[in-house]
Amino acid sequence: MTTSRISSLDIRLKVLFFVTMVVLAFFFNNPAYNFVLMAFLIVVMLWGQLPLAGFWSMLKPMLPVFIIILLFTLFTKPYGLPERYTEQILFYLLPNEKMPATSGGLILGINFLLRIMLMISVTYIFISSTAIDDILLLMSEMKAPYWLSILITTAISFIPTMNHKKDLIFQAQKSRGATVNQKGVFGQLLSFVPIMVPLITNSILMANNLAIAMTNRGYGATSQMTMMKDLSFSRVDKVLLVLILLIFIGAVILRFPFKYGVL
Repeated sequence: MTTSRISSLDIRLKVLFFVTMVVLAFFFNNPAYNFVLMAFLIVVMLWGQLPLAGFWSMLKPMLPVFIIILLFTLFTKPYGLPERYTEQILFYLLPNEKMPATSGGLILGINFLLRIMLMISVTYIFISSTAIDDILLLMSEMKAPYWLSILITTAISFIPTMNHKKDLIFQAQKSRGATVNQKGVFGQLLSFVPIMVPLITNSILMANNLAIAMTNRGYGATSQMTMMKDLSFSRVDKVLLVLILLIFIGAVILRFPFKYGVL
């Protein structure tokens, strides 16, 4: 978790913001409106003092997927758009007017990309500003079984740990002469073999050590789980809660009564 302005906010507010942004991502089929939402999330990152480098590290592996989606939609007939977009030909990929690229396909592809970017952005904001203890506290407030809370939070906390161990194993295997940078799809898959074997072994050892530590500390001795703090809304939380609700209500009014954001 990155220490930021958003870190101190109530986790219920952050969950509401996450759900609201994901829902709004599918409200509009006009890319301009989703672009505004994307710009808003970037402003939230800057205001919350979240490092944009971390967001880029999540977005970068998706770039090949973005290109494939854009090419696929560009040369397929889009549905759900007016004829002025579906029938407008930009160019032909093959001779004799075959494989037409339409403006509707381009619009559809850009809209898909913006939706994916919106979900990646709001996910980055949530995971970068939320401590594992806050998630555990939220699940306790939701009356979830404590074993399920421990299971989920432990799995989430293991992600950065395993990523760090992966980097260490990668450097160790590379220094020992292992081929870890093969070209091609199958070459890259094969290059992960000397990394995955010790990584799986390490994960089993970590899980075993965690089980021993939990047993020694009396895990399971009682069915009740106590927390060091309670959830409560601060004045800032209440102001932001009203702002999120206003954004959602405004988007609903724009989308349905006035039909804005629909091509």
